[in-house]
Amino acid sequence: MKNAIYWIWLQRALGFASSKISKVIELDGAARRVFELEYDGLKNLRIFTARQLENLCSKDLLPVQEILTNCGRLGYDILTPEDEDYPQRLRNISNPPAVLYVKGKLPDPERRLYVGIVGAREPTSRGADVAYTLGLKLAQSGAVIVSGGARGIDSAAHMGALAESGRTVAVLGCGIDYEYNMSKRSMRDMIASKGAIISEYPPTTPPVGRHFPERNRIISGISHAVVVAQAGIKSGSLITAKLAAEQGREVFAVEDGIGSVESEGTTHLIENGANPLSGPQDVVDAFCGRFSDTLRRPMVERDFIDDLRALPGGGNETDVAHAFAQSASENARMIYALLEREGCMIADEIIAATGIAAGSVFGALTELEMLGIVNVHPGRRYEAK
Repeated sequence: MKNAIYWIWLQRALGFASSKISKVIELDGAARRVFELEYDGLKNLRIFTARQLENLCSKDLLPVQEILTNCGRLGYDILTPEDEDYPQRLRNISNPPAVLYVKGKLPDPERRLYVGIVGAREPTSRGADVAYTLGLKLAQSGAVIVSGGARGIDSAAHMGALAESGRTVAVLGCGIDYEYNMSKRSMRDMIASKGAIISEYPPTTPPVGRHFPERNRIISGISHAVVVAQAGIKSGSLITAKLAAEQGREVFAVEDGIGSVESEGTTHLIENGANPLSGPQDVVDAFCGRFSDTLRRPMVERDFIDDLRALPGGGNETDVAHAFAQSASENARMIYALLEREGCMIADEIIAATGIAAGSVFGALTELEMLGIVNVHPGRRYEAK
């Protein structure tokens, strides 16, 4: 967190996603130099607008100290463009984040392939299964899966990576500690233990609409490639794909082959130059030479597109839950089927009904909870979605 106090101050003065950060990075002394300059010196840099010059003349560090104190209390790391662990790919985009708040640790950002997987928040069961399988197979190959930590395609991709004990990074559009989408709390905890949760927004920052396009530039910027697993024609994932192309990243899109409304956006991307994705091996093949020491071809038992076309196309939550459940462990599938039949049950009832050891039952319940396909009621009573 080299000179973090000055970078946080700078971020507060310029706002999030400012294009001026890239110019500050190039300065001798960077953010600290900007802090130490008065009005005339700042103006002579010929970087900032009149409003920005006014903001930069305020040298109040008390709000920054409060952010640093909160991060210390919460155990978050802070990365700035001056830190060695700050990803070089983010330094090179047109509007790099001045600060990254991190829970966990970014897995070898300069040595491993980072693949962004994005798509609809309300996917069909087909789309959810595709995202989960891509996350699993690419993690199996050694890639780090990047997504936005939201419901739908994001969660499916993260969970696929976690199922393979792989590494994954969630980029949030709010402060890491903010209680947003907390049905995914268990998933977030697992992501942080296996990879990282990152945000450019300080603790307690709520999600607002403009944060998500800002967040998307970090998903694409930190990734070497971005895959759009399923998206409608108005999906925000198309913004991520556009940003990825502008940043020089490889863009892949999954064509579902049946012309569904839910995939009009991915079809549009392919028609406009995105790489059609036939399977996870397409991504690996594009980068295996560059990451020969950390990347290997995935094990794909059957044709990916044939599997995709064989899946049901329904879009409701039950369909998605079924798709996720089929990818779960044997114990988790057995318990999920039991909960579907019997309704709400506590762990002791599940142990008695299945004969599975207590430790394995709790592990399977945690897996189902992280997949987001069971509801947990007061008293730790479990119910299949």
